[in-house]
Amino acid sequence: MSENRISESMLVRYFTGSATAAEQSAVEAWISSSDENRKLAEQIHYISFAMDTVETMRHIDVAAAKKRVHARIAALRRCRIFGTLQRVAALLFVPLLAVTVFLASHGNGSDDAIGYVELRTSAGMVSTVTLPDSTQVWLNANSCLKYPTRFVGDRNVTLVGEAYFKVTRNGRDHFRVHTPTMQVEVMGTEFNVDAYDYPGRTARTTLVKGSVNLLYADNDGKSRIVAMSPGQCAALDGAKRSVTLNTADVESVVSWRDGKIVLNHTSLADALRMIENHFNVRFDVKNPKLYEHNFTGVFVDQSLETILDHFRYSSHMHFRRSVTHDSASVAGREIIEVD
Repeated sequence: MSENRISESMLVRYFTGSATAAEQSAVEAWISSSDENRKLAEQIHYISFAMDTVETMRHIDVAAAKKRVHARIAALRRCRIFGTLQRVAALLFVPLLAVTVFLASHGNGSDDAIGYVELRTSAGMVSTVTLPDSTQVWLNANSCLKYPTRFVGDRNVTLVGEAYFKVTRNGRDHFRVHTPTMQVEVMGTEFNVDAYDYPGRTARTTLVKGSVNLLYADNDGKSRIVAMSPGQCAALDGAKRSVTLNTADVESVVSWRDGKIVLNHTSLADALRMIENHFNVRFDVKNPKLYEHNFTGVFVDQSLETILDHFRYSSHMHFRRSVTHDSASVAGREIIEVD
């Protein structure tokens, strides 16, 4: 990760208090060596702090959660690595991975309370989380996942954005992903859901393993079910309220999990969609004929400008940064015009 070979796992151990004395000294020396290292350490700290809170809330122990939060803040008062207490305390509540935890009580008994966790990722960030049933989820940039701290009966989660699910098989209880436009129902499988809630955006489900039922309502309000097979992508047109099944390039679709953008004879529309998610921008294509182009390439850690240069050189298209921003996006995405 740097010239001193400090790993992210060592940073996590440092912030959770499980690092050895030698590791503590190495981490503190590495953090002090540059502003870039300090900023990265802050990000790891925020994530560690957030996930500590989530783990505590899984046991629905509000008092313990409050105690741990205050203990972590007290520890920060003794920490001089990140500068003044005021700056660290302020940044603590603006984490790279935003975690909201809240309770829904039934009756007045604490044993009946169900906690809910809401994870939100920022631009360019990919996060992973293990749900109470051991299902693994990879959450893409600018996405939000809401799930209970324990499942009672069928397993229901809510997604706005994009996520990859590796669902733990359960012979009795279905696993359902609810999005603004559709519902994905499985027993145990692996699939990708792209369901960003932007005007005119097509929602997609790509099945990697197992089987999936896609549920949605057509323009007449009738419930429809589409059964999917591995390797298929189901695209739901929000305006027409209809689903199209196609063969998916699974490697390209799920490449975001590893922080990559993989294009394999990928259409311009799909390529720009992947770049939008990664860099928190929105493309406004002025010339519809450009959609006839397809692109191939693998991008890892390249800047947005470098990737756009690839498109410029291969298809002679032009990109102009607009002075306006996407008002429909909470994050205020920058608009880039394409012609």
